[in-house]
Parts: sequence; C-alpha cells; structure tokens
Amino acid sequence: MLFLIFPVIQLGMSYYLSVFFIAFLFYGIISFYIPALQKRWNLIIISTFLFLLKVFVEILNNASITDILLPLRHLVCFIGIIIISENLIKAHLPLQKVKLLIGCFLIILLGVVLAQYYYFSKGIFFGIPIDLFVMNKGTLEGASKALYYGTRFRPVGFYGEPSYNSWIVISLLMIILIRDEFTKKFKYTFIIISYLIIIISQAMSGFFAINIILLTWFIKTNRDSLIYIVVLVLISIILFVINKNFQIFERLYGIIEGSDRSYNGRLIQPLEYIKEIWKNQSLFGIPNYSDIRDDIDNAAIALVLNYGILSIPIFLAFVKLFKHNWLLILYILLSLNFNGSIFRFDKVLVLSLVIGLSYCTFSNFLGKSRASFI
Repeated sequence: MLFLIFPVIQLGMSYYLSVFFIAFLFYGIISFYIPALQKRWNLIIISTFLFLLKVFVEILNNASITDILLPLRHLVCFIGIIIISENLIKAHLPLQKVKLLIGCFLIILLGVVLAQYYYFSKGIFFGIPIDLFVMNKGTLEGASKALYYGTRFRPVGFYGEPSYNSWIVISLLMIILIRDEFTKKFKYTFIIISYLIIIISQAMSGFFAINIILLTWFIKTNRDSLIYIVVLVLISIILFVINKNFQIFERLYGIIEGSDRSYNGRLIQPLEYIKEIWKNQSLFGIPNYSDIRDDIDNAAIALVLNYGILSIPIFLAFVKLFKHNWLLILYILLSLNFNGSIFRFDKVLVLSLVIGLSYCTFSNFLGKSRASFI
C-alpha cells in the first residue's frame, strides 16, 4: 500500500486533507501497538523531551501559535518514523513482490520523465494536473511548463519538482543497494535506470547525491566494479554534450558566478539566516521561524535555524535509528540537502519505507515457478 501511494503522495485538497497525511495516520495507528516498539521507548522519551523543550522556549518568547505547534508536529513525525519503520521491519515481506514493486515503479517513472522531457521541450505540460498538488505549487509555473530553477524545462515525474522526484528515486535505490538478497544484475539494472531518471530530470541535488552514493557504494562493496561508476559518469557527460537542452553545465557556471537561483535558495540565502543566530545569540533557534521557513530550501539548515543547539541531539537521536548502517547514514545526510523539513508527513512515509525495508526479514516467496524479477 505504501508503494501504491508513492505516485500521488503530494496530492490532496489541503495539508491535513491529503494523501500523505491520511496515509500517515493510517500507518501510524496500525503500527503503534507492536512488540518491537518496546525497544524504542528510550528514544521516544529523549526526543519528546527535546521537542517539548523547544515548545517551552517558544512559549517563553511569546511566539506565535504556529511556532509553538511546529515542533509538536515535528515530534509526531519523528515518532511516526520510529513506529512505522519498526512495523515494516517485523512485517516479513515477500522478497519477489518487493522487487517487483520497486522495479516496476522505477521503470514506469523512467517512461514518465522521458515523455515529460519530450512534451516539456514542446512547451506542453504533461503530468498530474497542477491543481491537485498540495505541495510545490509555487514551483510549478503553469500548465505549459515544468519548473524554472536555472533550467527551462525539467521533468518532474509524479511530483511537484525535479529534486523531489530525484529524492524518491534515490530513496528506492537505497533499498536496492542495501539488500544483499537482490542480485547484482538487479542492482546494476536499476542503478542505470535510476541514474537516467535523475539525469533526465536535471536535478542538481539529485545528480550530486546519486553520484556520491554510487561512488561510496562501489568503493565499499564492489572494489572490482568501480568501472561501473565511470561508465555512468560518461553516459551523463555524453547526454549533456549531445543535447543542448541539458543545462546542468550552465547551472554549474551559475553556481560559481552566484547567479543560480536554486543554489542560492538552497545554500546561500539560508546561510545568511545562520548569521542571525550568532548575532542575536539565539541558542534555541531563530524567533518566529515560521516567518522565514518558506525561504529555506535546505532541510539541514532549516533544522539548525529552527532548533539551534537542540538540532544536534535531535539529529543524533534520528541517526540512532539506523543502527550504524553507513549507507543509511549517508542517505539521510544527503536527504537533508533537499528542501522541506525532514520531519514532514510525506517524508515520514518515504523514510520509514527505506529504514524498514533496509532491516526487515524477507520471506522466500518465489511462487510455484520460482520465477525471479530480473
């Protein structure tokens, strides 16, 4: 069911009347009373104290009701990640069905971004109607365009922006790379498919993230297969060179010159707010953070700006969920480079799926024919 909502995860009528919030409630409720959760009560108690401390500080500062409620929402999301992922870990899911769902989704998504690339280049919008989105409406320019953040036409898949599309792809690829049960053929096939989706989407954050993940994975687990990362990089360079519509090189120059809007919004502008913390000695975050959060396109900086010194133990408590899995820790560090708070209901569902499927015990469900997917 989680896989089925992935294509429509950003849709709804309002933030609290949306696919992701209803799904969060559903999975949160059915996951709460599970034996595995008993091991996590210490983590829940610690995180509750940290978030409630932030609430207390906001009350002392006579903050707006939004700033008081925001850490409470983040606390609910933090606990949601714990209970939903633990439920998935204990689910004993059938391996072949999981492979089939991940594989089919990525293949369909590749087809969608290819179609969007063609239609967007013609000035025709192709995708889910913009009015159905709860998120990213501000980044969708109109029915005849995709996004305009440094590049003109960029495929968005089922989502509101290319970077979110890339984050979904990277999240599913993480499951593929982590699981030893998946064959090399399956892994290499969907490494290439995932790489192509991100290249076609032309999301700079996704491009850097997938290269860092793949390079690290090849070095750590496949020292004799480093040639694959070289091939992937060559593929991307060839696509950039032969197609004038791929403008990532222009964006790189824009970053160097300081003229790229996406880069400035994701790093330069948020860092300006960091100075305010030091200037005003706001140890527990910037007062009235809700007034500026729409300007912050970097989840890591958003965490620091909102919670100040509390962001360090909050992050460490979050990393505790990964049980020293180096690839998952790298994934969360890279995920923090994408926009939007990491403690958001839609991201809870995705993160829970990645964490849960990274640790769950698969059942040997191969069917009578014992047929495999790739």
